[in-house]
Amino acid sequence: MAINLKNLDVERALQELSRETGESLTTAAGVAFRERLERIRAGKRGERKRSLQALLDLVAEARAAPTVDARSTKAITDELWGEG
Repeated sequence: MAINLKNLDVERALQELSRETGESLTTAAGVAFRERLERIRAGKRGERKRSLQALLDLVAEARAAPTVDARSTKAITDELWGEG
């Protein structure tokens, strides 16, 4: 698939990147695309790790909380329904 750049700023940036790196326009664009894609994916992995850690912290906090009622869930439910 061919890419037709219709934005002069993008075209100039690609040409500048190509000159700075000594790479062809195609190589410079390909490397830039892959590097950005990897940064985006790494950011998403970091977000997932932070979310998982937040969940694990919440579980640890809940486990450390004092027991308010030591009865089983069934015993509490039975009492609520007047069966206990």
